[in-house]
Amino acid sequence: MLLLPLISASGYFPITNNIHFVAEAGVNYANLSLADFDDINTDEWGVYVTPHFRMKWGAFETHVGVNYTSNELALSEWSAFAKLLFAVSPEVDLFIAGSYGLDDSDGFDEVFGGQAGVRFKF
Repeated sequence: MLLLPLISASGYFPITNNIHFVAEAGVNYANLSLADFDDINTDEWGVYVTPHFRMKWGAFETHVGVNYTSNELALSEWSAFAKLLFAVSPEVDLFIAGSYGLDDSDGFDEVFGGQAGVRFKF
């Protein structure tokens, strides 16, 4: 499944110098055309909202919050997430993240996921 945020806007409210409340909203698109699904719609547009807390101390940064998506192809409408980032340079962060679905999915008892990657900052 390909799920892409296409248009988004975000903002933050500083609670302290190191802790911010962040909100992001946007439009996303999902496409299941890579698989052979004859009986369901394979592409869908939706909106998403991601309120969360961002905390930064030295080279470490973490994000903890929830994500909502109206996209019918997403496995979970609401999910909780946590992301831990480590700055290896001013332009590059390494991260690990996890998410857990907070509502019942039609085809699964529990929906959870994990990620690891690199974030480039400009």
